[in-house]
Amino acid sequence: MSVKQFQRKRGFTLLELMVAVAVLLAVMIAVGRIFSTVVNLSAKGIAIGDTLQQATAIEQQFREDIAKVSSDGFFAIRHVAVPNNVYGEYVLIDEAQTPDAILRFDQLVFIRLGSVTPMGVFGDAGADFAGESVTSMVHYGHGVSFSQLTVDQDSTENTVLSDDPELLIADVNLDQVITPWFQGAVEFKQRAFTASQYTNLLTTGENGTTNATQQQAGRWMLCRQAIALCDDDQYDREEPQKKRYGENGISTLTIFPKDPHIQDGGDPNDNPDLFPHIMHGRVDIAATNLGDIRNSILHTVETGDGTQGRAWFLANASEIDQQELIASLLQWPRVEAYPTAPYRQEQMLMMSGLAQGCVSFQIEWMYDEGVGEAVDRNGVEYEGYTFSEFSPQPWWGGSQWVDEDGDGANDYIGFNTLEQFHLDADVNPDDNLVAPQSVNWAFMERAFISGEGPPEALIPVLNEAGVEEYWTIFGYNGSEPFAPNNVDFLNNGFWYFDRRYTPRPSALRVTLRLIDRDGNLGAGWLYQFIVDLPEVNG
Repeated sequence: MSVKQFQRKRGFTLLELMVAVAVLLAVMIAVGRIFSTVVNLSAKGIAIGDTLQQATAIEQQFREDIAKVSSDGFFAIRHVAVPNNVYGEYVLIDEAQTPDAILRFDQLVFIRLGSVTPMGVFGDAGADFAGESVTSMVHYGHGVSFSQLTVDQDSTENTVLSDDPELLIADVNLDQVITPWFQGAVEFKQRAFTASQYTNLLTTGENGTTNATQQQAGRWMLCRQAIALCDDDQYDREEPQKKRYGENGISTLTIFPKDPHIQDGGDPNDNPDLFPHIMHGRVDIAATNLGDIRNSILHTVETGDGTQGRAWFLANASEIDQQELIASLLQWPRVEAYPTAPYRQEQMLMMSGLAQGCVSFQIEWMYDEGVGEAVDRNGVEYEGYTFSEFSPQPWWGGSQWVDEDGDGANDYIGFNTLEQFHLDADVNPDDNLVAPQSVNWAFMERAFISGEGPPEALIPVLNEAGVEEYWTIFGYNGSEPFAPNNVDFLNNGFWYFDRRYTPRPSALRVTLRLIDRDGNLGAGWLYQFIVDLPEVNG
């Protein structure tokens, strides 16, 4: 008979348990860090993919538009540079960038050839478009948002009463230009969008003030407004019938916020001479054509029968010159990421949105060597632009900080200008720089002042401390440098010529800074591309 011996099983000691827990915690922390790193990398990868996709889409659309630029029109760029700390060192426009970062809010406007289909608003059920046009005015730039503005509860499908901000400067003493970085209040009026030609686009008398402080940089919208140029009747330009096109679409009477060729808008309840509808974002049709636009810019009606030529440039004059009319188009339109109500008139507010999270949009331009070459009737040859063989191709419109007094501090933002190139060519001829005699920078680079432009729709000059602007405007004459005698240059002081020689840029360089709305990319993704303009300069 054997005796069984029972042994007690030995358990873990407290020290062993503590060591095991510590090891487990270390493993969990390591795995957590790895998982967090993987998640962050994945989020950044997705954000990079999304922003790269947006940038590629912007580039493709931009290239398509520039390839179809019309030579029978104007071409204008507004370069706007804003310091990130414009409101102080502790209130940055974009918190992801340094205080001395320069943000760009450039704008571009031109006439485009090619089919364009505007969005329909009225008409038979299922109608998704209002017709088609072969020309359009295209505007690139940031937009402004007013998502807090409401739609009247009495609105219906055929009559939408919606609040619209007052985006035009109606008074030289009212220093209110709503910008993408704006902080403050804005006045608004209620406007009717109806199926009637007579009541459409009229203000109803309701008005008030609302907060217009713009959204954070991650929600800024880059816009592409394509305004179809459509005129399908024989009515005069100021007739209310012009406010409908193809029985389906809302149309405004002109592309200009103040058109000197329209003396009476025909709206007894509205300002008859002010047309802010394109800026308000719900209109993508203008009842005009290339001939109408050309007449408005090139010929005056204010002082005669409309046959007198409008001057390209008038310094400190009460008359409206061509550049002022064109510059009045370069404003920030309203755009919304989401419709404010389930009506098609409100959905129109989304149509011009091209990309969200565009922190900076910069446009630079250049001339190829040889631009400006000329031969007069006597066979005298004049050189075109010639650049240094030892320096990069000059681009105009870029910006940088300038230390004016040499103390190492940033004094103001300066631009690379065509004027400076001409000055360098005159002062340093040994640098192989040549500025052609046929081109006068002063007729393309324009500085505007407050109160300048069409009355009641003044040019939106920015008077904010630290904000700098640089305008380059090219008119209808991009190929003929001589006066009718084919000897004298148009740009050498003959003030009475209304068609100055302003050759178009040879190429544009676009620089975008895009960020994702979740902030995974920090200061964002920089994207740059170059687009050649069609050879329309002759």
